Amino acid sequence: MEIAADLRSRADLELAFHAAVVGDAVSPFMAPPDTDTGALRAADSLLQLPADPGAAAEEILRRREEGGFSYVVVGANAADRLAPVVAELAGR
Repeated sequence: MEIAADLRSRADLELAFHAAVVGDAVSPFMAPPDTDTGALRAADSLLQLPADPGAAAEEILRRREEGGFSYVVVGANAADRLAPVVAELAGR
């Protein structure tokens, strides 16, 4: 987060973060299938978003505020789970 914020302070950049894990669902092309989702959660890793749509929306907004991230990349296996998040954040 600090590196992202530092980059944004130096230039007008669009930054994306890749969330390879949503809840306990690992996107196979983004992370190995044996990824320890509990360890990611415990470390507050940027690789994971919460399964709860409300919590995921809050986390995305936090990352936008603290790190300047404007894009989120998730695997297709998380699309249905995050659809309510997209609807909630549309236009924000």
